[in-house]
Amino acid sequence: MPNTNTETQENNMSPFGFYMYMFLLVASGSINTIANKLQNISVSLGQKYNHSFFITFIMFCGEAICLLVFYLKKKNNPIRNQNLENQNLVAISEKHNLPPQKPQLSPYMCMLPAFCDFLSSTVNTIGLTMMTGSSFQMMRGASILFVALFSKVFLRSKLFVHNYIALTLVITGLMLVGAANLVIEPEIPRICSALEATTTSVLGFVLIFFASIFVAFQFIFEEEFTKRYNCHPLEVVGWEGVWGALFYIPILIIFQNIQCPNPQPGKTSWTKILCTKNDHNQWILEDSLFAIRQNYNDTMLLFCNIAYCLSIALFNYTGVTVTKIASAASRAVTDTIRTVVIWCFFMLPIVNICNREHFNFVQLTGFMFLIAGTLIYNEIVFLPFGKKAENGKIEIKEIKEKEELQSLTINNYNTIPSESVLSDGNVNKTI
Repeated sequence: MPNTNTETQENNMSPFGFYMYMFLLVASGSINTIANKLQNISVSLGQKYNHSFFITFIMFCGEAICLLVFYLKKKNNPIRNQNLENQNLVAISEKHNLPPQKPQLSPYMCMLPAFCDFLSSTVNTIGLTMMTGSSFQMMRGASILFVALFSKVFLRSKLFVHNYIALTLVITGLMLVGAANLVIEPEIPRICSALEATTTSVLGFVLIFFASIFVAFQFIFEEEFTKRYNCHPLEVVGWEGVWGALFYIPILIIFQNIQCPNPQPGKTSWTKILCTKNDHNQWILEDSLFAIRQNYNDTMLLFCNIAYCLSIALFNYTGVTVTKIASAASRAVTDTIRTVVIWCFFMLPIVNICNREHFNFVQLTGFMFLIAGTLIYNEIVFLPFGKKAENGKIEIKEIKEKEELQSLTINNYNTIPSESVLSDGNVNKTI
């Protein structure tokens, strides 16, 4: 049975409601990245918490929480006589020449965006260990370029003049952030070694940029599914979390039994990047059991894991909602705003001095370009030559009016004389 109440609420959402979802997207995303980075720089049981694969598994568990919430909400709103209602809805749609009902989204279809999320999140988590929090978040904005490109190719989306200007500003901002540490080299405190301090490496940039391709595909799949099929954002995110966790369970079991070669002292190697050193001085590709013991031993680390798990659930729910209401590109552009929040947080004195970020004028300039691009793309700031965008709005408005008429008719059909469908397809009214 289509969730017509949800569709109606989305179509009738006020600008304030939409911006509230955007705010929650930025807030939850900021908490998510901050908690993730704090995990990477934590030390428990004498070893650094380097568990990229386990952290990604926790992320999918957080997304799976959304499915539990969805079914609890659905249980509190039972549907009676579902088969008869489906027949009545078809008859009413045909009688009033309304658009046909959207087909129900199959949980198996969520495997596609879940697999993209599986790849991108794994690579992003590894890349974060080689970058500062703000630089990491800035480079994730590279997905905007791929989202816009894939939207135009696969979804036949229209990009107007202001969209191209906004994307140019965003890409310029990304380039400035990427070059910030090269133009102004960060100072490493004397008490911190070069390997201990958090710096941004070229390999980290490459990994994040590569992961952005999979992020873009994930956004495109989600936009296509949420607009073509009848589904709730909580349902989509929940099933992505379930599939992602199922992908990871056998991987964690296998990685638990793979030992890595000991790295050479004072040199960076793939062992230090990918593997975990446990309290027995063994390098394991992913020692999930040791990760659990580290969390049990450190209350702050456990709090960061819980915050990461819950924030990723809210972040993905609000993200899919923004995608469904607006577009995948709008979601990607809005997501870049949280970089400012992350940057400001890691400059606070409460952050360990070896992992603290410092003010960089070039990086600040990149932030300003990103914010400008975000405001223009989402049409919060209007350009004087954006007439084509207005035409696009008219088309969207007409589509929404049809959907509102459809939802209004469906929601109120029980208030008019009840209808039953005869075997020949005609509608029989009884008072």
